[in-house]
Amino acid sequence: MSKVKSKKVQIRKRKEHSSSLSDISSELSSFLGYSRQGVKPATKKHRVTKSSVHESSLDSRNTSLQKEMAASNVITNQMLMNQLKLNEITMENIKLDIVNTINERIRNLEKQISDITSENTKLKLQVDVITNQNNQLETELQDTKDVAALSLQKVNDLEQWTRRSSVRIYGLPDNQKESFTESINKSLDVFDKIGVQMPPEHIDIAHRLGPFKVGKCRGIIVKFMSRKDKLHVIKNRRNLKGSNITIREDLTRINAQLLHKTLNSPLVSQTWSIEGVIYAKLVNEKIIKVYQHTNIEKALDDNSAGFSNKSHTIPKSVQFEGNADLTQPKTNGMDESCYHDSTASQSQIEPNNISNPVFESTPRQAGQQSNNLTSYFTPIATTTTTRVQLT
Repeated sequence: MSKVKSKKVQIRKRKEHSSSLSDISSELSSFLGYSRQGVKPATKKHRVTKSSVHESSLDSRNTSLQKEMAASNVITNQMLMNQLKLNEITMENIKLDIVNTINERIRNLEKQISDITSENTKLKLQVDVITNQNNQLETELQDTKDVAALSLQKVNDLEQWTRRSSVRIYGLPDNQKESFTESINKSLDVFDKIGVQMPPEHIDIAHRLGPFKVGKCRGIIVKFMSRKDKLHVIKNRRNLKGSNITIREDLTRINAQLLHKTLNSPLVSQTWSIEGVIYAKLVNEKIIKVYQHTNIEKALDDNSAGFSNKSHTIPKSVQFEGNADLTQPKTNGMDESCYHDSTASQSQIEPNNISNPVFESTPRQAGQQSNNLTSYFTPIATTTTTRVQLT
């Protein structure tokens, strides 16, 4: 039965197909005939069959599918366009965010730079103020130093002026219990050797300098009643050449150190002092005055500095034959010599051991004093000492 039905169906489909083909061919021929003759062909009523219904349904379905596909394509394109626009908007927003962030950071940096610049300007002003204050303080300090140096120089000159009538004698034998009278007598003996006959009453005071030390001898400081007696002794001290005794002016500590410093300079051949003023004879035979600020090397190179022996003016009260009696011989770092006796070995006294006061004796033991002399002596600038009366 099934086979019969299937055959019938196949026969029906063939008939429908052949009829559809015939219909198509007739329509085609009629169409062709109409196009050729320009006459509208007569319409032929067709019979509605199942095959035509099926074809029309297929066509409608195909049309609907095409419409759906077109609509889907339109929707897809619209979605893509929308997504693209959304992406563009998103990118623009991101760009704006980045630009805003960068601008904000730039504004912050500019503000920081402005604050730093303002602070730097304030600091510069403060530095300028501090620099001006520092310069002012340095100027004031330099002025103070200048005033202090000038004051020190004036004090030194005043102290040297108080020593204008004193000399120091080195090289005389020393003993621990030497009295002032013995010191005066030894000084008078030295003056006799240089040809100066001096009465004892012309000496105000004479004593040893500093405490006694075994193996060393102290110098004797002699203060005259008259400055003329001192100049007379200084004038004739050249007669001690070749002996172990030295007579020098009573210099202040500053002047004594300056004399010692000048004496040890390799550019100086001779040095001496007159009335507390230090003179130096350089290796080029130039004679200059030496002060605390004197640059000996510059003075040696300066042809205009100094003066010759012939042009050097010495006070009339201290006129000598040449310069031999003014000069002090160079020593190996020391400037004083003393002997305990004529056969004893030489020892040296450094200038730094020379103290400022004119009279620097230590207290004496009972029995060491003679003629009611006091045990303590103060600088000449403040008091007047007791005159020694020799018996």
